[in-house]
Amino acid sequence: MKQKKLKKAFLSFFLCSLLLLAGCSGSQISKSQPAMKSKATEQAADEENYGSGNQNADEIVTEGDNTMSIDSAADAQQPSKESVKSEEKLVYTCDMTMETLEFSQTIKAIKEQIAKYDGIIEQENESDNNYQWYYTTEKSNATLSSFLVIRIPSEKYEQFLDSLTGNGKITSKNMRVENITKHYSEVETSIKSLKTQEKRLLDMMEQAKTVEDMITVESRLSEVQNELEQYKNTLSALDTDITYSTINLSINEVVKYEESQETFQQRLHNTLGESKQFFFNFLENGLFTLILFGPVLLVLAIVLFIIIAVIGRIRRNKRQKKALKRFQKEIYQNDQIPRSEESQEGGNVTKNE
Repeated sequence: MKQKKLKKAFLSFFLCSLLLLAGCSGSQISKSQPAMKSKATEQAADEENYGSGNQNADEIVTEGDNTMSIDSAADAQQPSKESVKSEEKLVYTCDMTMETLEFSQTIKAIKEQIAKYDGIIEQENESDNNYQWYYTTEKSNATLSSFLVIRIPSEKYEQFLDSLTGNGKITSKNMRVENITKHYSEVETSIKSLKTQEKRLLDMMEQAKTVEDMITVESRLSEVQNELEQYKNTLSALDTDITYSTINLSINEVVKYEESQETFQQRLHNTLGESKQFFFNFLENGLFTLILFGPVLLVLAIVLFIIIAVIGRIRRNKRQKKALKRFQKEIYQNDQIPRSEESQEGGNVTKNE
């Protein structure tokens, strides 16, 4: 009986709790219905406005006094192309060859342009191939050339290249861009990692209790610091290449070609004069060459004469020896013939007897 009473009490309690929960949820639904209706009406009004064509697809969404356009919200969420481009690490390089009739003026003008665009000359090589300057004061051939390695701020790179067009004839121009963003990021990551290792090793150095631990930590710390210094130098070089673009400029002097206006008589007279001058120069050079190398030629002639005389004497001795041998051979043969005849005669005499 007691168990049945307990079951009935439990069931009655459970039913009461369900009734209470149902009442609470009903009150919440009744409270939320006006809000849902207001939202539905607002949405219907917006749809009507959209359907009526009073507002465009990019209409400004109002909420109280704050306004924001749909396009501006999308732009705020996505990074702009300029910001992405500014984050890229680009290295600009240009190889250029230029010819000029006025070499000195061109070099001066280019250096003025470099100073104007806040650039520097990293390397400069100039050469003159006029090897006959001591013969004549008049210059008939182009002999001057120069090579410049110029560093210009990257934001003024294209402006500087445009300014060079008026200083001479550009015969070749090769421009290239290298994107080192990935390499730059890897170097930065390595530096951060090495700095973290360095900080931990310094902490371990302070906490080291034995000399062996200190030596081990110090050895590893030295390696990390060396690597960190190398990566810092690399990053500094990359920053320099990014900040300053490189222009390798070759400047060559040229001479303006002018067609000769000489007449036939003038050309003949000049040719005969050049031929005469060439002949006298040849004789003069030959004489001085003979005087210069005369002693050496004399010694060589004497040595050659001695060698020829010795060789001739050796050959004569060989011929004399050969002649003597032939003579002795002939004498020997002549002596043998009479003896054979006498022996034959002696044999015939004995036979007769």
